Amino acid sequence: MALGVGCGTLAPTPDPPQTVPPSTTAPPRVTDTTAGPLCATGDLAFSDEGVIATVGGDGADAAAVNELRFDTELRCDRLVIGFATSNGSPASALGPTVIELLPSLGILRVSLPDGVATTSVSEATVDGSVIAQAVVVRMLDGTLAIDLHLDATQGVAARSFLVGSPPRLVMDVRAGDDGPQVSRPSGDADTVVLTPRGGVADYPLVVNGYTRAAAVTVGLSGGTMVTAVRAAEVADEGTPWAEFEATIPNGLSGTVDLVVDTASADGDTSRITVLLDLP
Repeated sequence: MALGVGCGTLAPTPDPPQTVPPSTTAPPRVTDTTAGPLCATGDLAFSDEGVIATVGGDGADAAAVNELRFDTELRCDRLVIGFATSNGSPASALGPTVIELLPSLGILRVSLPDGVATTSVSEATVDGSVIAQAVVVRMLDGTLAIDLHLDATQGVAARSFLVGSPPRLVMDVRAGDDGPQVSRPSGDADTVVLTPRGGVADYPLVVNGYTRAAAVTVGLSGGTMVTAVRAAEVADEGTPWAEFEATIPNGLSGTVDLVVDTASADGDTSRITVLLDLP
């Protein structure tokens, strides 16, 4: 599958008018004087958790994701997302889009509007300072999201804004001076487990993630396996990953392996285990 991934430098734009802060209170700043110019330029604040931006608006014609482009500098990574119309021409406007930093899950999530229903790229891997991978996901409600998997030995901070016409959505992510280590989600080449993270957990146990496999079953080691609900396949030119979810209402106590088994359409199988401490 050909990926629309490239590298290049995009001039930062301070406080673009299409960016709407998540609240009337300015997001917290994370000072890092060693970050590269990508993250050091402009006055737009960085936030270390939660909704970092809401961009886009009415009258949008963006219907597809057609580019994931990375740039990276010292302790600073940038992802640029490009959009096309339903006939493949460059889009002129993007609908309402929410960008949220979720350090506890190890991701930065871009929740795309209903109008952006297809994609010509499914993922991209980058050897960045903080961003390890970007994955386009078909959510259970049918919408698309783009998850950036983060991996840093300390806290992270991010900002996001729209630039240009055609519109391009920019995410800057940098390592911060404070905060706990941020680890990318568990998984393998075809499946990612977002919840639960390893360690202390509780019932009901909600197992959520996304996969390129055809079927997913989950359970506790030695217990009954449960078939996960999986987002429907969509005949896109680029096939997005599919969100899955299953709930284990109760079960074993103590130190237990959560087992996530997947099977491809060709019958290939894989297993991911997450070590949990359950009551």
